[in-house]
Amino acid sequence: MKGAVRLILYVSDLDGTLVGPDERLSRETVKIINTLVDDGLAFTIATARSLTTAAEMIAPLHLRLPVILNNGAFIYHPLKKKNIVANFLSPAAVERLVADCRQCGFSPTLHVLTGEERLRVYYRKPIHPGEKHYICGRLAKGDSRFLRVDDLRPAPGDRVYALLVIGNHPELATLAAKWSADPEIAVHYAQDIYSGAYWLEVTDRQATKKGAVRFLRDLLSVEKVVCFGDHLNDLPMFEEADEAYAVANAHKLLKTKATRII
Repeated sequence: MKGAVRLILYVSDLDGTLVGPDERLSRETVKIINTLVDDGLAFTIATARSLTTAAEMIAPLHLRLPVILNNGAFIYHPLKKKNIVANFLSPAAVERLVADCRQCGFSPTLHVLTGEERLRVYYRKPIHPGEKHYICGRLAKGDSRFLRVDDLRPAPGDRVYALLVIGNHPELATLAAKWSADPEIAVHYAQDIYSGAYWLEVTDRQATKKGAVRFLRDLLSVEKVVCFGDHLNDLPMFEEADEAYAVANAHKLLKTKATRII
C-alpha cells in the first residue's frame, strides 16, 4: 500500500445544479450517484430547500451522510432521521426584521420549528405574483406546513429558523443591503430560478452552506471538499471548498469564483 487514501467529500446543490427545471432527479443522475455512493464515495447535498420539499426529491438517492438544508439552518442525518445541527434566529432579531418588513410594505413568511418539533410556515395573504407562485404552489402540492395567520408573531415555543420576503428588485435589494450590515444574521438575496421573482431570505449568521460544509469537514475528518453549485447562495460553500465547480447555467458571479465551469 503506497499510502492512506484521502477522504474527499463531494457536496452538490440541488435546484439548477443536480436538478433540472422539472424539479426532478433524472434516472441517469440517480443511477450514477447511487453507483458511486455504493462504491464508497462520500457524497451529500446542500440545498436551500427544507426537509419537507427536499425529501421526496432526494428519496431515490442512497444518501448515508448528513445533508445540509435551508442554506445551513439545519444539518439532517438521513439514517438517524433527525437534525444534528439547528440554527435559529433570536426572538429580538425576528421582531426587528418583521418591523422592517412592515415599514417597507412587505409581508414575509416565517419558517419555524414548533415546540412539537413540527415545521410550520406562517404567512399572510400573498400579494406579489412571486408569493402566490411559492405559497399557492406549495399548498397545491399538499404542503401541510403552511398556515395563514393575521399576526406574524411566533407562537409560544416556536423557534424561527428563516424569514423570507418575496418581491421586486430593486426595492427588495434596498432592504437586503440594510440587513447585510446586521452582524447577527446571514442574508441570502437572489432571483428565484422558477418564478423570476426576487427572494430575500434571512437566517442566523451561522446558518450558511459555508458553515455547514465546514462542520461536515470536521465531523467526517475529510481532507478535501469538492462542491457543485449554480446560484448566489452557493458562494459561501465555494469559499469553503477546496475545489468548486459551477454548472454552465450558473450565475455569472459564481462562475468567476469557480475552479472550473462544467
